[in-house]
Amino acid sequence: RAPSARRALACAVCHAPGIMAARVLVLALAQPALVAADAKPLISTDLVYGTADVLSGMARFAWTKAGVDGLLARVPTADIKKTITAQIPPDAMKKIESLSSEASVKKVQLEQMMVDLMQMAYGPANDAAVGLVNEFEKLVPKYKGLIPKTLGNVVLFAAFVGFVAYFLLQVVVFVLRLAKGIFCCLCCCSCLRRGSSSTAKSGKKGSRVEEKGKAASKTAAAAKPAAKKK
Repeated sequence: RAPSARRALACAVCHAPGIMAARVLVLALAQPALVAADAKPLISTDLVYGTADVLSGMARFAWTKAGVDGLLARVPTADIKKTITAQIPPDAMKKIESLSSEASVKKVQLEQMMVDLMQMAYGPANDAAVGLVNEFEKLVPKYKGLIPKTLGNVVLFAAFVGFVAYFLLQVVVFVLRLAKGIFCCLCCCSCLRRGSSSTAKSGKKGSRVEEKGKAASKTAAAAKPAAKKK
């Protein structure tokens, strides 16, 4: 018994590194599955920002290739401004400058007010959007992480879902209309065939009746002279 116990202990010591390596491998393979438990976002604002960056890069490339900066540099804006200001009286020029300065100040104030209002409205709206996403994830835990928890992402997701639903609805309507057209065509063709066959039969019957009437009238006309001769 002692040698067998020693052999078992020796085998366990020999196979211990393999067992540990297998455990490490299992944990390494299971780790990505645990990390990827949440669903990936279906659509996010990164797509919009990336598209905007691509379009702006294309616009800059076209602008530089067309040489618009060089064309604008050749325009004598200073000379044009001097000629225009020379034709305006000094008093009117002062009024224009004061009005332009006031308009610039009002513009800055309006922009700041709009920024403040947007910030005030964004906070509650973002909280409401995050609450909606949390409620959705509670109802359907399978799709947790499908919608990023920001106002812009929620709005973009809603617009995307609406567009897909509208497209699928149009496809369903088209298929139903096509099926209705095929059904009506088949029904109309069968009805027309039945109607043509019934009209042909009635026409044949009417012609036979007319022929019999004509024959009877001829026999009656022939019988009258014979009766007079008698």
